Amino acid sequence: MRRQSDTIRRALIDLAQPDGPADVEQTLEPLAGGLSELYLDLVEHHRLTLALLDAVRSTGYQLADQPEQRLRHQEADDRATRLRIQRARREVTDALTGLIWVVLKGETIAAAMTRPHVRVYNDLDLLVHPSQMRAAADALIEAGFEELNQNWPAYLQHMVGEVPFTGFGATVDLHWQLVPLERSRRTIRFDVEALLSRRIHLGQGSDTFPALAPEDQLLHVATHCALGGAKRLDQLRDLAVIANQSGSLDWDRITHRAEQWGVRRLAGVALDRSAQIIGWSPPAAALSLADGRFNTVRRMADQTIGIRRLPAAIARDSAAASFRSLIETAADGLHSRVTGSSRWDFSNPSSRLYYADGIAENGNGTDEDRCRYYRTVGRQA
Repeated sequence: MRRQSDTIRRALIDLAQPDGPADVEQTLEPLAGGLSELYLDLVEHHRLTLALLDAVRSTGYQLADQPEQRLRHQEADDRATRLRIQRARREVTDALTGLIWVVLKGETIAAAMTRPHVRVYNDLDLLVHPSQMRAAADALIEAGFEELNQNWPAYLQHMVGEVPFTGFGATVDLHWQLVPLERSRRTIRFDVEALLSRRIHLGQGSDTFPALAPEDQLLHVATHCALGGAKRLDQLRDLAVIANQSGSLDWDRITHRAEQWGVRRLAGVALDRSAQIIGWSPPAAALSLADGRFNTVRRMADQTIGIRRLPAAIARDSAAASFRSLIETAADGLHSRVTGSSRWDFSNPSSRLYYADGIAENGNGTDEDRCRYYRTVGRQA
């Protein structure tokens, strides 16, 4: 059993290499015999389906009928989703004319990859300044997007940093903060105004879009990865891609901003785990973001009890904040085990933030709590 587990683990890590597997035969080995179904489940969990298909096609490997159908179905879904997101992004570009915004994750990370076609993404994340959140939401609605949220009392209570929309077949998350819950923003303080002022543009010709500057993107993606537990291989691959952009990163700026925003240890833990698992050599500045003792203990735990969510998710820049995060994260984990879902997943009916709860009699447009939410967000500036 241990040997089978090691075979799958090596294959998954090789599949997650930014430039493709070093040993394609090793990557395809679990597809033979009784490991195929488990392997495909894990490939899907780590969002490496397109990378596996790429490896299969590069060798001419003949899949059995069931795995081939499963992978081709996922590929078709991804291709359709990608096209819908690109269409929605173009509509957003027209709708938000005159406002300052950026695209997060997704396409922006794919643009930095040598093999952008293997990066899976299933929604469009946007960031606007808090003072422009209401204007951006109204502009999206005017352009034909539907504002999904109806649970405004909960969004006010937890000052949720994003609002879900749908339109042109795509899901769009409109952010005014990079961290979704107010409780986490007690110690994590991204400067949205500074982030937007440093935005760059990606794409080609007339199809360009705004994105975070590389240093800012690294800290956002690392923080997002750590808060999720730094366990998913596609997210660890994202960090390897961004951190190894040829000579374009200023690590002194990264260190300064990480300390300023309270994400030094979160970013450091995610980068260190990415380097350890994916297998790249981080600069000394990256390793110094998370203090040595914490990383040493975490690495030992990774090797003895396996990759766990807790060490990365609770990392904060002070002991008191880390302890508070431990209590909150443990409570969230208990809730997930009992209910089978996250209590902060706005798309899940058992979540505290489920977007379809609290439907207003007169509709969203005249709902007082909705207006109060956007007014409160505007004052965050």
